[in-house]
Amino acid sequence: MGEVLGLRLADVDTLRSAVHIRQTAQEIPPLGRVVKDPKSDAGRRTVVLPRQAMDAITAHIEAFGCAATGELVTDPRGGPSHRSRVSTE
Repeated sequence: MGEVLGLRLADVDTLRSAVHIRQTAQEIPPLGRVVKDPKSDAGRRTVVLPRQAMDAITAHIEAFGCAATGELVTDPRGGPSHRSRVSTE
């Protein structure tokens, strides 16, 4: 979930149907939302997605846009979302 919440528009490569994992977003009490590098060098990677998954990401971007800071998963006000506000069901 931290990798998903850390995704930015610049991390999406629609031509290659891939996303670049470059950061994660975590909630750390009492600091709140903290964006940081993945835990290891192996965590920084490119993930090639099936076309259907990339189509879903593209549709999400078209429907919801992204936060002013570029994050793909936003809260109802258009800011970066927090794990507690994202349903995993």
